[in-house]
Amino acid sequence: MKYYTVYLSATDELIACGTAKECAKKMELTIESFYCAVGRARAGKRKKYIVVEEDLKMSDID
Repeated sequence: MKYYTVYLSATDELIACGTAKECAKKMELTIESFYCAVGRARAGKRKKYIVVEEDLKMSDID
């Protein structure tokens, strides 16, 4: 499972954290649009967001 932390690159403001579904909801995006934004941020094509991805094991979740 992936855990995402999303920041606005202009201000370093934390705007969302959690699973993809949780982040998409907080950012008012569809899940498809969220994954697109993550891919573009990772590739350096979209500089609006800084996205940090972490792999979580199911045993790490309460």
